[in-house]
Amino acid sequence: MKDATPLINDRKKTEVAPAEPLAQEVDSPLASALAYARRGWPVFPLHTPTASGCSCGKADCGSIGKHPRYHFEHLPQGLKNAGTDEVLIKTWWDLWPEANVAIVTGTASGLVVLDVDSPKGGDESLEDLEKEYGPLPETVEALTGGGGRHLLFQHPGGIIPNKVNLRPGLDIRADGGYIVAPPSVHASGRTYEWEVMHQPEEKVIAPIPAWLLHLIQAGAPQQHTRTTLTVGGDKIPAGQRNSTLTSLAGSMRQKGMSPKAIEAALLEENLQKCEPPLTEAEVQKIAHSVGRYAPRPEASSRPGSVPSAPFRLTELGNAELLIARHGQDLRYCPENKRWLVFNGARWEMDLTSQVYQRAKDTLRSLYKHAGTISDKEKREELVRHILKSESDYQIQAMIKMAGREPGIPI
Repeated sequence: MKDATPLINDRKKTEVAPAEPLAQEVDSPLASALAYARRGWPVFPLHTPTASGCSCGKADCGSIGKHPRYHFEHLPQGLKNAGTDEVLIKTWWDLWPEANVAIVTGTASGLVVLDVDSPKGGDESLEDLEKEYGPLPETVEALTGGGGRHLLFQHPGGIIPNKVNLRPGLDIRADGGYIVAPPSVHASGRTYEWEVMHQPEEKVIAPIPAWLLHLIQAGAPQQHTRTTLTVGGDKIPAGQRNSTLTSLAGSMRQKGMSPKAIEAALLEENLQKCEPPLTEAEVQKIAHSVGRYAPRPEASSRPGSVPSAPFRLTELGNAELLIARHGQDLRYCPENKRWLVFNGARWEMDLTSQVYQRAKDTLRSLYKHAGTISDKEKREELVRHILKSESDYQIQAMIKMAGREPGIPI
């Protein structure tokens, strides 16, 4: 049996000042998780490095101490269950007292994080960028257990994609992502720590520089681009294999690749990265399913607009309008019951309720549309419909029906 004793020898034990709950000296994972939650940063527990590897028990784990824990009742969906509810957070760390702490990035926390992997040339890449665009502003900074740095910036709004290898050794954690946070333990046995002069109590989180935001949104040069759905490594763990390969297949199909070419690429990706690999039949099924659909077409009208043709004031009408506004960037996988969102480069799992946000955006657009209706009776009828549709039940119904619209299921 594997030794599941967490590596906690390097946790620093010093006296804590009560007024600084996130100070460098706080070393309890639970206390830190609660402090992050009080800042409005959703958290969830990760596995922990042990003397023999990872607490997940897999001998060949490729993301030691970096992937989500799961519990059938209290944490059934890992990252998707992240939150700031203190009762739930205490329940998680009652189950796993030494669990590493993850902070969700993106709109949920208001954070975009530049992950500087120093051993992979991140410092040199950042130095080159600063020479070209100017220095980064002073901001909150964490030192990772792997010898790198996490630089925290304010999320500017909208949808900011994760980017792996923006430049060699530089990754971006934003919508749909997370970071391993202090006082988590790295596979090396070292702990993640807040940089002493750049702790959350010492520094204001800086707005993200315009040039960095542009690089994220525009993408890195082709020779540097390598986007993935996994966090903390290239391996794709069980529970993410189908959705990750489906996302990759969708990306290739929208670029016009043939079903046979997609199948060949998926089989190779499966063998190299999935742990354990899916069967060949399962991979072929994914390739066949995605290959049935035509490559992603260009939108026939400006994305985000309200169709000029009349639409029905019903749940179905709402679903059709959602697809008219955002359908070019949305796909639904009935087999996995997961939505995929196109980030400008490839399809990604919707882990941060982006589809829900776009459904709300669709309803809000109708208010502006109502202002253009000269007929008072019709205008008031539309406003009543919008108000009725803004309930969570109606929004969920819109999303459910949208998942069945032509071209959306894969």
